[in-house]
Amino acid sequence: MIILQYTRRPSIYQTQLNDFLGNSKNIVFHMEVNKEYIAGWKELYPRHAPKRHGRPPRHVLGHLETLDYWFGTAFVTRTAPMYLKRCKSPKVLTQDEVNSALVSSWEYIALHAFPNFTGYIDYLFMDERFTLFDDVQFLLETSGVRVGARLLKTLIMLEFMRINAGIDDYTSFQAIFRIVSLQALPSQFSDLDFLPTVQDFSRAFHAVPVSCFTTFHRQLVDDLIDLGLLDFNIIIWDGQFIRANCSNQIDKATGKYKDPDAGFYHHDGKKLGVGYVASTFYAFCGKYLIPLYCEIVPANQNDCVTFAEGFTHFLTLGFPYPKLLIADAGPFSLENLQLVWSKNIVPLINSRKNITLQNVQKLGEHLYINKDFIPASWTDDEIKMIFALRTAIERAFSHNIQVYKARRMNVIGKDAITKARYLILSLDVLKAKTAYNISRPDLIGKARSFEVNKKTMFFGMPRIAKDAGYEILVPESKA
Repeated sequence: MIILQYTRRPSIYQTQLNDFLGNSKNIVFHMEVNKEYIAGWKELYPRHAPKRHGRPPRHVLGHLETLDYWFGTAFVTRTAPMYLKRCKSPKVLTQDEVNSALVSSWEYIALHAFPNFTGYIDYLFMDERFTLFDDVQFLLETSGVRVGARLLKTLIMLEFMRINAGIDDYTSFQAIFRIVSLQALPSQFSDLDFLPTVQDFSRAFHAVPVSCFTTFHRQLVDDLIDLGLLDFNIIIWDGQFIRANCSNQIDKATGKYKDPDAGFYHHDGKKLGVGYVASTFYAFCGKYLIPLYCEIVPANQNDCVTFAEGFTHFLTLGFPYPKLLIADAGPFSLENLQLVWSKNIVPLINSRKNITLQNVQKLGEHLYINKDFIPASWTDDEIKMIFALRTAIERAFSHNIQVYKARRMNVIGKDAITKARYLILSLDVLKAKTAYNISRPDLIGKARSFEVNKKTMFFGMPRIAKDAGYEILVPESKA
């Protein structure tokens, strides 16, 4: 045991591996003595000898001689990466297995005969989970809180339609119905004589708590687990920058930005403005990713802190623990590696090339891995192969900006940003669940699906059939 003995502050006691093996030996340093002060810290945190050309690097396990590390070595996964990334393909339901109330017989034929037909948006709104918003509205109105619309569920459906159509804000979305009749809305909208205003949306989003949106998302994720569409072997983490709805200049009167919860974001030497970071954990499921959890943090918060807090909260959700976590270099730190490793999870986190006091090895042009936290049986080629899966989260993020137009939020405040982000994540999960239920699992992960409704697309079905190679039979005239 190493003892750094102070006189004016609590002493430091650092147990070593020999203490647990029965060969206990106390090494005491009196910290008021300058020489012992330097020697004590060197003993507690030994440094590497400088690397020399032509000689293999030396490595000291001083920072890893802890009980948690050796327990992690015993219980961490021994599965080879090539088997770890394998995921079961979703089942394709037969026509008898598909709910006829959701998909009619001719719609089932169209979904399988016409590849360009990606389903009606009506299918999304037939999900039974939307009843949650009816319950939330009843509880709020019972407690005297005005929601701001006749039906909260209608507001959520309209917001899903706006996001799916890639329209920046509700004002632009509302303008469409000045040209198109409200009768063109999907059949799930029971009140076709009333269109909520921007003020209705503002009241509702202030009244409805964040927990309503997170609960709706979690219920949909649980449904995917029941359907066998989720795999928890590999979790991928990354953060996406969200531009705040305010100026980049600080208000001189308050000393803060117009959005007081936001922070200024710097990335790779670039100044990207004031906003937030969506710290998101995705489950890797082969050909698609499913968002499991998200936290909104100020953009100026350190990635190491953001990851550690998000990972700790993620583990409390009750999901099965993954075997592998993949992340880019943002959250790399020895503390985060030890945090993940202590949960018997392999932390495949890219390092920085200037790390010299750890067992970091270069495996590729921009790939540096601390091999102390990687199973010894994994080869370098296997590590590079499994780390290449990290780019899947970039594709999962890209449609938020390219399709859903969510680069900049039109709301202010951390809670409002969280609600808006969880609406996007819930839409992705809802699409995955609906794609399975209509027997089109190939649509899972496809942002451009369920873009039309039955009322407007019914008469366009002959064109889709003609594009697919079918001959349209026109009835002959009886004249």
